[in-house]
Amino acid sequence: MQIEKRNRSTAPTARASARRQVHGEPAANDSLHDTKVKRLSDADGFSGQYFADFNQHVHVGRTDVARMGDYMFLFERNKATNGLQIQVDRLGQRIVQEQIPSAFYMGDLQAASLQVYGQDYLLLAANSRRSAARRWFAIYRADGHKMYAASLDKRLAHVRQNEDGVSLLFLNGDSMRIKLMARQ
Repeated sequence: MQIEKRNRSTAPTARASARRQVHGEPAANDSLHDTKVKRLSDADGFSGQYFADFNQHVHVGRTDVARMGDYMFLFERNKATNGLQIQVDRLGQRIVQEQIPSAFYMGDLQAASLQVYGQDYLLLAANSRRSAARRWFAIYRADGHKMYAASLDKRLAHVRQNEDGVSLLFLNGDSMRIKLMARQ
């Protein structure tokens, strides 16, 4: 997996040196930074539909069970730890049981699925009602193996699927591209 971050203030010639490489070769330059997403200009009316362009996506309300294809989601407060518990089942098997910070308890959870290099992946994004900018974002393989999870301090506006992963677009114009490597 590779992660490439771009700040809108980064000059085009400095982008390559600003790249953060996790594994493998540096990401190829794409036009993500120059792409305009209509939702970005409407910050006041932003609805948090990060995955609106994905074929399969769902909103998961707190304490409600939601379904998306083979997946079933439960998003509830863990009173013992005062944190938030995300549970995901696929075909009747528990594949994810993730504890995330309590700051996300009053927020919403969005989920989407995608396929990269013939492998199925699950994307999860939770927002915090306490902080307009804080987001939690994660990528899991269909078997529940966590590929990426982080609490982001920038306001996530949109997630876009690429042929080799996803791109996260933030309201301030920054972007982050996550490349998923083919399994061997």
